[in-house]
Amino acid sequence: MKLSIEISDQERAFLELLRNHGGGGPTLESVLLYVVSSVVDGMRRPGSWERPMVASMFGEDWAEELEADPEVPYRVYPRGFDPKRDR
Repeated sequence: MKLSIEISDQERAFLELLRNHGGGGPTLESVLLYVVSSVVDGMRRPGSWERPMVASMFGEDWAEELEADPEVPYRVYPRGFDPKRDR
């Protein structure tokens, strides 16, 4: 899926700081992809270091809509999502 967003000059300046200091890769797009990846890891891996970050940003109500992956016990997915489809 391709997604386009607009950010302010100030937001761009902060993201450039992260990019310049090793945060996610050489482009602003790679920095944002790292952020998305970290949020998803925090959602699908309950014991991950990212989980508290996601909870502080979005609360934890969403966790009620997750179910365990039968093949990988430490991972969860949105109810009804087929993880095999995404591998």
